[in-house]
Amino acid sequence: MSMLVIGLATTLETTQGQVPPGGLGVFEAAMLVGSPAQGRAGILAALLLYRVIYNLGPFVLAAAALAGEEARAALSSTADKP
Repeated sequence: MSMLVIGLATTLETTQGQVPPGGLGVFEAAMLVGSPAQGRAGILAALLLYRVIYNLGPFVLAAAALAGEEARAALSSTADKP
C-alpha cells in the first residue's frame, strides 16, 4: 500500500470523523478501498481487532482499577471496626 493511499485515508478519517465505536468508519473504508482485493480480509480483521482493543481496552482497565479500589476500601473499612 502506498504512502499516498495511507495519507489520503488518514486525511479522510480526520476530516470526516468516525462512525460510533464498533462501526465501519471512514478510515477503515478508505483502507479497504485502497487495498488489493486479495488482502482485504486480513486488513479488515486487523482494523476490527484494533477497534475492539481501542474501545474495550480502556474500559477493562478502568473496571479492574475500580474493582481493586472498591475491594481495598471494603477491606480497610472492615479492618477499622473493633
